Amino acid sequence: DLRKAEPRPGLLCEIVLKWYQPVFERLYADDYPKRQKDLDQLKTIIVSYDDLQSFIDDTTLDPPESDLNAYSSDLDTLVLSTIHSAKGLEWDAVFVIGLADGRFPHSSAFPGEQWEEERRLLYVAATRARKHLFLTYPRELMSPDRRFKRVGMSPFIAELEPGGYEVVRLVAGDAAAAYGSGYNAKSGRARPLLRNKEKKAVLDDFSKGCRVNHPFFGIGTVQKKNPPRSLDVVFDRHGMKTLHLDYAKLTIVDG
Repeated sequence: DLRKAEPRPGLLCEIVLKWYQPVFERLYADDYPKRQKDLDQLKTIIVSYDDLQSFIDDTTLDPPESDLNAYSSDLDTLVLSTIHSAKGLEWDAVFVIGLADGRFPHSSAFPGEQWEEERRLLYVAATRARKHLFLTYPRELMSPDRRFKRVGMSPFIAELEPGGYEVVRLVAGDAAAAYGSGYNAKSGRARPLLRNKEKKAVLDDFSKGCRVNHPFFGIGTVQKKNPPRSLDVVFDRHGMKTLHLDYAKLTIVDG
């Protein structure tokens, strides 16, 4: 049916949804009416397009190449782009977002050749910056069941040589204060933010069974305490590790 259909996005969408609707209702039996609103919105948007490529260009971060090149000069603009689309382009400041464990590299990628490919991709992103590069990752991500879960940084960030970068951490509730107090309106310059001295972790802070987060290994469960300052932790994605509190930088995950 798709091969016989006219190449109008609205008709293509109707054909796909005719097949997908019963599958959709079976997969999401508990809440498909709520999810149905997303499909209804998709249909409303897609019928206004004459061709599928225009719809894809408008709803992804992959704009037509000519449009992206128009923003490669020193114009005072914000450009959103995928890493692939940014190849060959440069900007004074680049923010690479979403560098979370399980997302970059993706959880389906196996260490080895697949990791090397994603590591090269991060290199491409990092080298788009002329002056300032910001590598960021979220503290939480929404899982497929629409619940938030704690995540750690990408192992690629953990591989960076210490001393070659500055770490800035904002915790929940501090962001507004940080932005509000970090800018001097008269001078137009940012003031350095005061950072609280980190409390040194002790073995008594942890108990068997408590959930912890590690910058490299992600989320795990404390299996055993090894006095004076070591822990055995079973990580969700990396298995059992023995960590020393002086170096591990573990944080306890609430709940």
